[in-house]
Amino acid sequence: MIKGNYSPSDTKMYSSRNLLIRFILGGTTLIVSISAYFSYQAARKITLEDLRGKAFLEVQKGVDEIEEWLHVRNVEVQTLSYTSTVSSLDWSVAVPYL
Repeated sequence: MIKGNYSPSDTKMYSSRNLLIRFILGGTTLIVSISAYFSYQAARKITLEDLRGKAFLEVQKGVDEIEEWLHVRNVEVQTLSYTSTVSSLDWSVAVPYL
């Protein structure tokens, strides 16, 4: 068996070097984890705002389509109300027009 010439100071230097490496790795891991968390939160916020905007535009488009449809129906009803057939209030004659 071969014995090395290790002194207690070598063990102490190895221990402090090991501790320094652990500290650097732990600090790096912590910094990367915190950066990843905040990047995720920022990306999530941007994505949610984009989705909210798209949903609002889609709802607004639907509202505009419904308002246009109601306006057309309103004009049709007004036009029919001015005809003599419908304004006579003889519903048996007016129903086919409605």
